[in-house]
Amino acid sequence: MLTITQLGTKVADVTDKPTLLLVHGAWHGAWCWTDNWVPYLTAAGCNVHTIDLPGHDRPGDSARMIGPTFASYVAAVRRELAALGPETVVIGHSMGGLVVQRAIERRSDLARAAVLLTSVSTRGVVPLVARLLRTHPRQMAELVGQMSLWPTVATPALAANFLFRPETPGPIVDAAWRRLQNESLLAFGSMIVRPPRPARVDIPVGVIAARDDALFPVTSQQRLADRYGSSLAIIESCGHDLMLDTAWKDAADVLLQMIDDLTGGVST
Repeated sequence: MLTITQLGTKVADVTDKPTLLLVHGAWHGAWCWTDNWVPYLTAAGCNVHTIDLPGHDRPGDSARMIGPTFASYVAAVRRELAALGPETVVIGHSMGGLVVQRAIERRSDLARAAVLLTSVSTRGVVPLVARLLRTHPRQMAELVGQMSLWPTVATPALAANFLFRPETPGPIVDAAWRRLQNESLLAFGSMIVRPPRPARVDIPVGVIAARDDALFPVTSQQRLADRYGSSLAIIESCGHDLMLDTAWKDAADVLLQMIDDLTGGVST
């Protein structure tokens, strides 16, 4: 059964596992889940939904993107959760992890639990920006000069460096890079001044890190897990895009186990 809604896509309709909402990160769209995780999680019995955050239905489009706002991302996720029901487990990757954290603040009525995947951590994107200024000054200068976030992922080599590992096969990197799109300047600016606020979250939260993540290293994910009082799961031999890298199945299996742990095996 396939049902398309304005904000999200209901990818499967089965009932022996929780309903899941998958929220993508920057430069991505709902497409990033469909190659591997949607069929795998569906086969595991989950009701899987994805969402294109506002402005993220343009795979391959590198045109400058001033908006939408970060607040519109949060509002879109809240609307989708409200439509799906309060037993949903919401899963956010990277920027989507921060969107999810903000969406569930003081809104335990919206979701049963949340899982953060290689997510923006406790200090927001400030450490990432500082590190990129040191390691990739050219791209950062182009970012400012062009008023565009595309220079960060403008070539397959850059995408491989930030989103995958040196060992990731080229066809996997190329297939992802062709579908990347520009990211909103307004949303990214908001992420600099709007870090997560775990004290305002009242539902169980799990955190999954990738050992070879070039954007949000394991140490940052450990701090995030500590703030939520949860254990940290680490996927070995995996880069930032753990739903697309070669260890995607390992990551999906860890996710399924974490969902069971967070929900007590609740089915919806």
